Amino acid sequence: MELEPGNNSYVTIEEADGYIARFHKGDTADYWSGLSEQRKTTALLVACAELNSLPFAGRATYKDQPLSFPRHPSKDVPQAICYAQIEIALLPFAQCPAEVKSNQRLELQRQGVTSFSLGDLSESYGGVSGMVMEYPFLLNERISRLISRYLHGGHTTC
Repeated sequence: MELEPGNNSYVTIEEADGYIARFHKGDTADYWSGLSEQRKTTALLVACAELNSLPFAGRATYKDQPLSFPRHPSKDVPQAICYAQIEIALLPFAQCPAEVKSNQRLELQRQGVTSFSLGDLSESYGGVSGMVMEYPFLLNERISRLISRYLHGGHTTC
């Protein structure tokens, strides 16, 4: 399958490559640049599908448009949405230790664990919102910042 911006993707591989070269360094950028075009395409298609499954505020600009954006009354896709697609596509390749720990904590909470102790270390969980449970990529701070203002009931956080 091919990327078709406006139909099944917000970005092209070239746009993703440029964004990653600009905003990511080290292992993540090296790994992405070493992927085949097919693997990049697949990652971006999956990321777009994940992004479009979110409950965005408002309504689509055009009847029967295939993607969630643009949103009425705008005729443009916000740059933040394009960047969010790329960031979601990177998640399998950019698992830093803090994100791995967050994902482990989320999994514990999904299993109903409310507290955890290991020696002198203990943690208590107050629960995770339903949206984060359903869309765990929202645990990624960068992705959350990019899209929170567009979500139903969402707002920009400081």
